[in-house]
Amino acid sequence: MNVIAERLAQAYPDTNKDLGVNVVPFQLQLTGRNVRLALWILFGAVVFVLLIACTNVANLMLARSLAREREMAIRMALGAGRMRLIRQLLTESTLLALLAGAVGLFIARFGLPLLLRFSPPNVANLDSVAIDGQVLAFAVVVSLLTAVLFGLLPAWKVSQSHPGAALKDGRSASGGLSGRRLRGLLVVAEFSLAVLLLSGAGLLLRSFLHVQAIDPGFDSTNVLMLGLSPMSNRTPEQIRVFYQQVGERIAALPGVESAGLINDFLTSGNLDALITTERDAANGVEPARVPLSGDGVSGDFFQTLHVPLRKGRFFDVQDTPDAPPVAIINETMARRFWPNEEALGQRFKHGAVQSAAPWLTVVGVVGDIRRQSLERQSVAQVFTPHAQSPSRRMNLLIRTTLEPTQLAAVVRNEIRALDRTVPLTQIATLESQFAASGAQRRFQTWLLTLFSALALLLAAVGIFGVMQQSVTLRTRELGTRVALGAQPSDVLRLVIGQGLRFALCGIGIGLLAALWLTSALTGLLFGVKATDPTTFVAAPSLLLLVALLACYLPARKATQIDPMAALRHE
Repeated sequence: MNVIAERLAQAYPDTNKDLGVNVVPFQLQLTGRNVRLALWILFGAVVFVLLIACTNVANLMLARSLAREREMAIRMALGAGRMRLIRQLLTESTLLALLAGAVGLFIARFGLPLLLRFSPPNVANLDSVAIDGQVLAFAVVVSLLTAVLFGLLPAWKVSQSHPGAALKDGRSASGGLSGRRLRGLLVVAEFSLAVLLLSGAGLLLRSFLHVQAIDPGFDSTNVLMLGLSPMSNRTPEQIRVFYQQVGERIAALPGVESAGLINDFLTSGNLDALITTERDAANGVEPARVPLSGDGVSGDFFQTLHVPLRKGRFFDVQDTPDAPPVAIINETMARRFWPNEEALGQRFKHGAVQSAAPWLTVVGVVGDIRRQSLERQSVAQVFTPHAQSPSRRMNLLIRTTLEPTQLAAVVRNEIRALDRTVPLTQIATLESQFAASGAQRRFQTWLLTLFSALALLLAAVGIFGVMQQSVTLRTRELGTRVALGAQPSDVLRLVIGQGLRFALCGIGIGLLAALWLTSALTGLLFGVKATDPTTFVAAPSLLLLVALLACYLPARKATQIDPMAALRHE
């Protein structure tokens, strides 16, 4: 391979110079059938993560404020009013929120370029995405609102406690059953939102894996693709000769295995067309209107892409303009028009019986090719020899043993040697261009998976913090149980059971909501139902495992409580 590259460099010394061509990506239609729906889903994921984070913070602040209830009771006993205590706690939560907002902006400043790097191509105004004054103002407003909304609950809860009850025996009045219930409700809300996000991400991830497993019907590796379009003043014969010479000269280059041409490989439209078969015409049957993709090809197009030949033959030098018109069809068309008989040798034409279109004889049947997107079902495809139906605009496909982009300048020189006026456009590897058709789904799945991972982490932190604080507040109770003969395993089951009850309740509510809300994802799913059993078993199981691990550490701490020290605990 190195020898071939050296020979190319010697034969074409300007290979590494500016290509002098218009190198732009193919304008592929994004695969998402509901782009607006996808944006709303991603926005909802962001909101859910924000709600989980805020609920988490409210829960931890509530636990912290209950731990400070004795302090607040002393302040109230010394004359501090309830509003003053609420203002103090809200001020603390506001400072924490603003500090967290600043850290978030710092992370966003360095994370935004990474996010844009993985974004799909052809997204409008993507270059204008930046952290400007509006984004900064939005972050500040969101931080303040979350501080007020989610800091108000702990502040109100503490302000409602009675100083005498809080100071009596050093026990927390609000930290008892009602406090545990409130913190448990917040954990339930966290897990419900986490189940929603994980279920949605699981459905999109399974859809993405289904798409990736589909065979496109051709091999795109080591294939260079570029567009050609001779000047409009050329005759059909001149166009035919030009593309024939292009195919021959490119195929003769060192390092080139084969080369072929096609009208429009990736962006060819599928139009409903009338197809009349010879049998239907003889029987007086009306022509069928079917989605059809028709292209002229030349050279070793099928061999270049390793498209399998099921029956018959490929086009060859005998298929000249003076020869009888022939066609190669795909398996979908063969099944559609000749389901119970041999398609080879059959004749058909475009349009009705009385149309001037020539009768085409089927000389070959090839495998189905998903040219535009893996998600689109293959339609009937008709390929004709370019010599019999010359087209001005063509895509040149080159399979090489070298890195495909190394041939770009060499190919340019060869084509310029034939005609310097022919523009070369859209030079890129076929693999990268075809992968761009799935970029939107890949990006959506990656983002939603990232948000779901954050939700999972926040839910784990939330239940861990609640159980940790619960063990601290219940130190005397747990110590009394141990003193009365409770075994460490009993204490372990007690603490873990309490946490798992919260988690199971949240998972149950989240599953019911997910079964209802994920139906909105139907337009973005492929090969997976909105009620996919695997997803709705895996997501809760993962959350339950995380909850179990998060509860284990506080429960283990509870088993190590010294009864004598616990009974002296205030």
